[in-house]
Amino acid sequence: MRQKRILALVLALAMTFSLTACSGGGSGETTAAADDTGAAAETTAASGDTQAAAEGEEGTTQEGAFNIGVYQWMSGNAATIGEEMKVAFEIAVEDIGGTVNGEEVNFIYYDTTNNPETAVTAAQYLIGQNVDAVIGSFQSSDVVAALPYLEDAGIANVFMGTSGSLVTDDQKYSVRGAFNADYSIPQFIETMQELQYENIAVFYGQDEASIANWESMEPALEEAGLNVVAVETGTESDTDYSAQCLKIVDSNPDVVYVVCSGAGVNFVKQLREYGYNGIVMNKDEWMTSHVDQIGEANSQYLMGCVAYTTYKTIEAAQEAGAREEVITFLEKFQEKTGSLPTVGITYRCYDSCYLLLEAAKRAGTNHDSDAIIEAMLGINDISLCMGPVDFTQGDREPCHEFMRTIYVDGGSKNFDNWLTDGGYDAYKSATGREK
Repeated sequence: MRQKRILALVLALAMTFSLTACSGGGSGETTAAADDTGAAAETTAASGDTQAAAEGEEGTTQEGAFNIGVYQWMSGNAATIGEEMKVAFEIAVEDIGGTVNGEEVNFIYYDTTNNPETAVTAAQYLIGQNVDAVIGSFQSSDVVAALPYLEDAGIANVFMGTSGSLVTDDQKYSVRGAFNADYSIPQFIETMQELQYENIAVFYGQDEASIANWESMEPALEEAGLNVVAVETGTESDTDYSAQCLKIVDSNPDVVYVVCSGAGVNFVKQLREYGYNGIVMNKDEWMTSHVDQIGEANSQYLMGCVAYTTYKTIEAAQEAGAREEVITFLEKFQEKTGSLPTVGITYRCYDSCYLLLEAAKRAGTNHDSDAIIEAMLGINDISLCMGPVDFTQGDREPCHEFMRTIYVDGGSKNFDNWLTDGGYDAYKSATGREK
């Protein structure tokens, strides 16, 4: 393991010098892109050293600790995610017992600023910091960029991206700490068939996770004999989706399937404004933060097949049939902050962190990535916010169960209960739709 650490440090320094040479700057300093929060870490190559300027007090590795690097978008539009992530990590550490193998847990953060190039710099920085393990971004594009460097350095890393393409057979040190979004596709197809939908419109984003999901969904729709009447695309940052919305509305679909970074909130808002009042099936959980962005009326009838979602109150979570593990996490989160998570990514943060700590605990070491990953892939006897965890099914995935939810009347509801209680009939009556 010592040889791996030396190799990792050499690799990080070599990469840092390479970046500096390419920058053409006379100072020999490269600074990671950051917004005006100053949240990104800074990498200095002047004397072959790396210095931390990361947000928070855990900027560098600590001797005698379990040092976990974290590369994550946590500034600007993702500032709330960064704040909630740190609370989730704190709860995970407490739940594991406060220490792991007799050592304190120390986090070293690096803000990727929603930029895959910065994610590469983050990986290099963390390698140079000689971290014991890494928790990776919820942004699949960040993971795609950073993962090869962490694999080459032999550092155990648990990532939060949900793109189905992220897990590959050749990986040795990388595992997912969240759900594979592609695994929900069969449940979406079954729901379309259950509701006797025939004509499906699709909007997908240009981010890595969305493209990968659509590439899996398209053949599934074809195999199920469903008619795709419109396929439109765009990016999360677009402000005008009028052309896409007009084409989708003109195709008169029974349902619209949306897969886009940020849940495509602005697209959904404009789709409603252009007159589509039917059910929107969304690859991502429809979160309270999304409702805050586009309003209750535009959020009505957003359906998902998800591992978890957010709630306005603990009572609402209980009424919706949220898992016991989710309820417990929400209670602890509320006790610490006085509020509940506003983004589903916070659950991913907790689960990923807990899985890494649990794997190290079972391995009996915080400093051997091979042992940590081996222990991780043997976990099949715990339940987290995502539900039952089982890494032993041969796919290197922890989550294999999803629940159907629908946002209606001010909150997320259990979709099955909604159907049973006459919600679908009420929906058709309220919207004037046949389906």
